[in-house]
Amino acid sequence: MTRYTSRDVAELLGWPRRRIYDYLRAGLISPQRQGRQYRFEFQDLVTLRAARELIAGGLPARRVKRSLSRLRDRLSGSRPLSALRLGAAGDQIVVREGRALWDVDSGQGLLDFDHGQTPGVAECKRPQTAGPDASAESYNEGLDLEETDAAAAAAAYRRAIELDDRHADVHINLGRLLQNSRDLERAETHYRRALRLEPDNPIAHFNLGTLLEDLGRGEGAIEAYQAAAPVIAEAHLNLARLYAEKGDQPRAIRHLRTVKFWSRN
Repeated sequence: MTRYTSRDVAELLGWPRRRIYDYLRAGLISPQRQGRQYRFEFQDLVTLRAARELIAGGLPARRVKRSLSRLRDRLSGSRPLSALRLGAAGDQIVVREGRALWDVDSGQGLLDFDHGQTPGVAECKRPQTAGPDASAESYNEGLDLEETDAAAAAAAYRRAIELDDRHADVHINLGRLLQNSRDLERAETHYRRALRLEPDNPIAHFNLGTLLEDLGRGEGAIEAYQAAAPVIAEAHLNLARLYAEKGDQPRAIRHLRTVKFWSRN
C-alpha cells in the first residue's frame, strides 16, 4: 500500500504542514508512525481534501474542523470520514449517502439542500440558441423560477421540451431539478437524452455521474466522470474518491494530482 510523507501531503493539498498536524492531533486522520515520521494513507488525503474544499468554499476553518470532529464521534468508528460524500449547502456542512441527506452538525436528515440544490450537481446557463420562440420562452421562464419555485420551474422546462425537445440544456436543467427532489430514475432519463443530443456535454456527464453514485452504480459513475474530467475539475475529485474505494490508489492519486495542477492555473 502506498503511503505518503507529510511533505507529500502538503504538496498535494497546497496546505502548510502545521495544518495537517492540526488535523492529526484532532484525531481526524490516522497516519502510521514510522520512526520519527508519519506515513499517510490515501484515505487521510481524501479527508484532508474534503476539509480543504469546505474551507475554500467559504466556511471558517475552525468550524470545519469542529464539525468533522463531531461527525467522527457520531460515526464511532463504524466508517471512516473518507467514505462519506461531504459538501456545503449555504452555511451547512452536509453528507449525501445514496438517497439519504443529513446535516453534519445536528445529525438530522434533510429533505432539501440549499432550497433544493444538491451539492456537486452542476448548473446549466442559458444556451446560445434556444430553438423556437415558444420553447425558448418557457425555458427562460424556468430559469427565472428556479430560485423561488422549483416545481414551477420544472413545469416550465417540461413545456419547453413538449414544444421542442432538441435542446440539451433544457433536459440537463430538468434532470437537475428532478435529481434535487430525489426522482432519480426520471432525472437519469433526461441526462441521457441530453447526451444523445450532445454526446460531449460535460455538465450532462458530470451530473449523470453524481446520479449514478446515488443509485449505487459506481462503475457507471466512473465512466461518466471520466467523460466530464477534461472540463470539470470536481470530476477528478470524485474519480479519486471512487478509485480509492476500489483500492486503485495509483489512479486515485493521479486524479488528485490533476486537481492540484488545475488549482494552480
